Amino acid sequence: MSRLVDKLKQAERERSARDGDARRVQSEQDTRTVLQETEEIRARIETERDVERTHRARLAEDMRGIDLARERQSAEAELRRIAHSRAEAETKAARLVADRERAEAHALSEARARARRRRSSGRRADARAPGC
Repeated sequence: MSRLVDKLKQAERERSARDGDARRVQSEQDTRTVLQETEEIRARIETERDVERTHRARLAEDMRGIDLARERQSAEAELRRIAHSRAEAETKAARLVADRERAEAHALSEARARARRRRSSGRRADARAPGC
């Protein structure tokens, strides 16, 4: 009987050892699984961070493009104002030149008329004067 009890105890020890080994193996597998899941989560987090950085960079680039477009529009408006002012100044200058030419032509014609009158009045005086 003691042999049977010894065999039973031996079998129980072996079973406990196998269960312990199985538990250790299962525990190690669980640990590996947890580590793998943790690593996957970290990789996903890093990927999301990269996507977010890329998104922020694109957003910043878009904002910069919008700012440059606004600056360009502002510069174009300023150039249009300058061109309009220049056209007005050229028109005014052309009017002044035309007015000046008219005034000079008028002054020249008046001077010629005066000169003719003087000549004709001088001829009359010569014609009246006896002894010439």
